[in-house]
Amino acid sequence: MICPNEHGPDKHGPDVECPDCRGFVAVWERLDEFAAPNVSPGFDARLYARIAAEEARRPWWYRLLWPPIAPVVAIAVAAVIMFVHVPAGPDAAKQVSKADIEQVAQAVDDLDLLIPIDR
Repeated sequence: MICPNEHGPDKHGPDVECPDCRGFVAVWERLDEFAAPNVSPGFDARLYARIAAEEARRPWWYRLLWPPIAPVVAIAVAAVIMFVHVPAGPDAAKQVSKADIEQVAQAVDDLDLLIPIDR
C-alpha cells in the first residue's frame, strides 16, 4: 500500500508519524476486527432460481441475439448490404471513347506548335 505522501506506512515505524498512514493503519485494524455474517441456508438455490426467472422473462428474440455476437452479426449484415446494393463502378479503361483519343491527339499537336523549332 502506498501513502499519498509517496511512501509506505511501514517506513514510519511503529509510531506512525504521517496522518494519512495513521488513517490507513486504523482502517486496516478495523477490517481485521470485522466478522463477516454467515450466509443464510439456501442462498445459492435462491440466487440461481432468481437468475433463471430473469432469463425466462427475456423476449425470445433476445435469446437469439446473444449479446456478444450481436455486433458481429450487425457488421456482417452491413457488409452484405453494401456488397449487394452498391453497384460496381464502370471500368475506367472501357470508357475511353474515340472523341477522347482525338482530343488528346489535338492537344499534343497544339503543344508541338508552341515549342520553338530553333532549339
